Amino acid sequence: MQTVRKPILIPLHREELIDIINDIMELKTNQEWNEIMEGAKFPYGPVNKLAEVFQDAQVIHNGMVHEMIHDKVGPIKVVSMGDQILKPKIAHFLVMILFFQK
Repeated sequence: MQTVRKPILIPLHREELIDIINDIMELKTNQEWNEIMEGAKFPYGPVNKLAEVFQDAQVIHNGMVHEMIHDKVGPIKVVSMGDQILKPKIAHFLVMILFFQK
């Protein structure tokens, strides 16, 4: 009996495709892309910057924004994941990302 090997799929021209998609995606806002994708037969949604997450209507409506006190920087906003609030260590990591973003 011969073993059938599954082919390894390596996307050709991956980097070029990513550049093309990025260029196209930058032509419209999240809201415009949402309107274009409305009714699509695949999942879609905006990719927000962290600051935009706290302003997202659905996040606010679902009561997912919470404030906690960080021992080094004071009050910070965090987003809960369902019924869980981010643990302080993760919140600290997010604060470090925000302060060191380019």
